[in-house]
Amino acid sequence: MDNLLAGRLCCGKYYRSSGECSFENGIFLAFGINYEEFESGPAQYTTAIIQLEDGQVIETLPEEIKFMQYKKQKIKTEIASENECPVPDNEIPSENEKEADMDNERAKTEEKPRRRKIDHGKIRALKNAGWSNKDIAGEMHMTPAAVANSLCTHKELIDGLVDR
Repeated sequence: MDNLLAGRLCCGKYYRSSGECSFENGIFLAFGINYEEFESGPAQYTTAIIQLEDGQVIETLPEEIKFMQYKKQKIKTEIASENECPVPDNEIPSENEKEADMDNERAKTEEKPRRRKIDHGKIRALKNAGWSNKDIAGEMHMTPAAVANSLCTHKELIDGLVDR
């Protein structure tokens, strides 16, 4: 649930020792858990963790926040009255659009590992010269298992030589 909500714009109020404070353009980070001590013992309750516009991170009760449009969408410039949150955007993307957007973001940020070309002929030549898989692996900057896999996969190159 947190993953779908993380990054959503929200508005609401939180409490400090000085009293009630409100915010209009907070970014929801996650839900958390806090506790309060009573005579009978501690009692846990759920909290919402919000990053304010000035970078301050606050914790408030979930019922004190209201979600607005997604972070990537433009923030509405109309300001509602002091006691109200800005009106939420009616064009909230569907679940499929959100998943597609998250997949696109992941694809942009994840680097795909580059596959090295393996010189199967050199592996064969070193094996024919009597080298062990461990020695070949060190020379070729691979694991002994990768050497064995190359030898087994490319048997036609090694003329039936069996690994010792």
